[in-house]
Amino acid sequence: MNFTPVGRYLLVEPIEIKAKKNKTAKVLLPDSYNAKNTPRFKMCRVVKAGPDCNSQIAANTLAVIETPMVEKVEVLDNIFFIILENHVVGLVEE
Repeated sequence: MNFTPVGRYLLVEPIEIKAKKNKTAKVLLPDSYNAKNTPRFKMCRVVKAGPDCNSQIAANTLAVIETPMVEKVEVLDNIFFIILENHVVGLVEE
């Protein structure tokens, strides 16, 4: 299924940062959990940008975003993550 953001939304793919010794740290928590220690920022890959977004934020761009501002969209058993363009705090070059 394809999802195309509109307006100033970005479709993003969160990137998991690997812990030391090449192990990925994963913790499962209920949706109601509100962590005070949740990192304020996380990195993601931009999949698609809405038509009104800044041209600097193109597909495959690595972006640092405000973690609590990511929105989870569930459509017909598919999960997508979106964020408004103004919650991107920086772009990262590999």
